[in-house]
Amino acid sequence: MSYYCPRGFEARVEQLRQVQRFSGFEVMYYRTTLEDHSLMVSWTVGELLPYAERTFAPNFGMRERRETITQALVHDDPELRMKQGDVSAYLKSRMNDDERAALKADERLAIRELAAEFPERFHGFSYKKLLMAASRKDTVVAQLVSLADKITGFGEIFHELYAGNEQFIVDKATGNKPAEWYVQKFLNRKAEWPLLKPLFGYDHPFLNLPKKFKSAEIVKNGSPHTVDSLKEATGHAIYDKWREVILEKGEEKWLELLVKQREFSSS
Repeated sequence: MSYYCPRGFEARVEQLRQVQRFSGFEVMYYRTTLEDHSLMVSWTVGELLPYAERTFAPNFGMRERRETITQALVHDDPELRMKQGDVSAYLKSRMNDDERAALKADERLAIRELAAEFPERFHGFSYKKLLMAASRKDTVVAQLVSLADKITGFGEIFHELYAGNEQFIVDKATGNKPAEWYVQKFLNRKAEWPLLKPLFGYDHPFLNLPKKFKSAEIVKNGSPHTVDSLKEATGHAIYDKWREVILEKGEEKWLELLVKQREFSSS
């Protein structure tokens, strides 16, 4: 048993491991799974906890810190049972009202199924309530997790751009520019995460606005990652800090995850 996998949830971890991130992209050099992503979100949100505790005390203490980390670990679990599986956040933003309502109904059904399948408690918290809170995003805890989720998604995409993967400049299926979509979220952060407004005055890469960039220029100068290249600053503080956190919190597997190319372009 580990903190990530409490007793009774072993099958959940195996299922998360089978779901690939960014499935709409034919080639992702360093493709992650939902298992990888959930851990990365939990490590990313850990960077924000001292600021949250300082800002929201006495209503944010050790229990809320534990709840935030725990919710981060399970926030994507409904995708294990949803018909569309892992749907990228920027793809959800392109849905019309009917499509979003259908997706939300599918998510609620998935939560009920998961709550019936797995033990009631996940590290002392109601598993069902954790999933419902992550879905509603109407608490400080849930908005911290949501912000960390977006930071992690941005980090995953930037990791592809700096590796020279041109597929991540523009999503051909939708015409979206994935990295730029995340930047718009960060620029609109006070509306996206209204409960976190007091945090955005702190000086931390995850709480600062990203600098301007052009995805095509990054890809043009990009190359496969190496152990040495991961130590070099790119000048994009959010990505650099995210990468640093993953390497610091992860074990040897995570260095391999960030440097071992697993998929290749045909051209």
